[in-house]
Amino acid sequence: MNIAGLRMELHELLRKIRRDANVSQENVADEIGVDATTYGRYEKGETQIKFEHVVKLAEFYKMSLDAFYRYGQTVRVEDEVGENREGFKKEETTR
Repeated sequence: MNIAGLRMELHELLRKIRRDANVSQENVADEIGVDATTYGRYEKGETQIKFEHVVKLAEFYKMSLDAFYRYGQTVRVEDEVGENREGFKKEETTR
């Protein structure tokens, strides 16, 4: 994790998204055009993934690149009374 523990390393992100999508490494590897061993190395952080493969992964998971990189990221937002909330946006309040 980096950026004050909020953002995962890319290889951790690859594993989390794949597991959350309930897809095998072999299926993902086929989708982006690499063998399963290479994809496994991406998830372990042993090999750096090519940007073109990141683009294919985002398309496979039906996400924008921004959503792909922000996946699983939690941001704390301070509201008017000083309570912490987790989420990407501050909740709207009706007055």
